[in-house]
Amino acid sequence: MKKTTVIGLALLLVIGIFAAGVSAIGIQDQKNNMQFGKENPMKTTLESGDYDAYLESFEESDRPFIKHKLTEEKFNERSEHIQERIEQREERREKMNTAIQGGYDIWSEYAITLDHKPANLDLVTEDNFETFVKLHEARESQDFDLAKDYADELGFEKPEHKQQGEHKQQSNQMKQGMYKGMRQRMNQMNQENQGRCPFNSMTE
Repeated sequence: MKKTTVIGLALLLVIGIFAAGVSAIGIQDQKNNMQFGKENPMKTTLESGDYDAYLESFEESDRPFIKHKLTEEKFNERSEHIQERIEQREERREKMNTAIQGGYDIWSEYAITLDHKPANLDLVTEDNFETFVKLHEARESQDFDLAKDYADELGFEKPEHKQQGEHKQQSNQMKQGMYKGMRQRMNQMNQENQGRCPFNSMTE
């Protein structure tokens, strides 16, 4: 076997591992951008449906990743979609508030019907429900320091910690897939060489 082929395969393995790491970082960056976007003035204009304000905020924006402004038609489409999501979110919020006010039994019955259950929901019990209510009230009033204290008391894991664990798992899975593919390829090449290790060709 040619030495260049073996070297090329080795380089491919290194590049693949590097790409897996970059991909995991990219996922984290994307989520960070989404989180950052919550305070984006242009997002606020989409929520309000004010196209003139959107144009003004676009001109004032210094974000390099925003290259093309929306047409009024596209703006209205996205604005309508966002407003629908806001209405749905407010509806869920009202139902959650009603369930919490009804006590643990009513709240727990409502919680199991949710399609997307909030993080750490399984840690709430009848014994610590009162603390959970205080946590909810602190979040509603945007007292995030107090909310953090209650979350710590309940043993809630921070969302970013869960995300980091998910990204690490995704990266490891990608790396394992690369290793498996390379091993299969090397075994195939070894069989084609009738059992002679292809790396021996590098010293011949």
